[in-house]
Amino acid sequence: MDSVHLRTLPMVPARSQDVLPLSEGHGGVAQGGHAEYMLMNSDVTYLIPDKVSYEQAAPIFCAGYTVYSGLRWADPQPHERVAVLGIGGLGHLAVQYAKAAGFETIAISHSPDKDKMIRELGADEIVRDGKSLSAAGGAD
Repeated sequence: MDSVHLRTLPMVPARSQDVLPLSEGHGGVAQGGHAEYMLMNSDVTYLIPDKVSYEQAAPIFCAGYTVYSGLRWADPQPHERVAVLGIGGLGHLAVQYAKAAGFETIAISHSPDKDKMIRELGADEIVRDGKSLSAAGGAD
């Protein structure tokens, strides 16, 4: 199965108060998924394509969901400007997601040595700090 054949399923709300009404009581609490097995509702799971290794998929389901959730809750509108602070483990995905969603994407990075990579990830502009972001017109 490849990614073209996967269907999109609804995302689980990130806030615990939104998830709790959806859960069923079973007399115990289990937190986290760092185990060999874990219980999960099937309507919030995804099939990993055969061509994608677990090592490749893990960042998308962890860091990827974290930054996607932030964009979702911020609710930017089409053609708005999105600023991403720090282009590291989460930020490199946030830049790609924001750009892919059609937003003008501004990366805030103190590391000039990352500029080439940041541009390749899709950032429209790179600034070094809040003052530079304001001078560039800010973000929405």
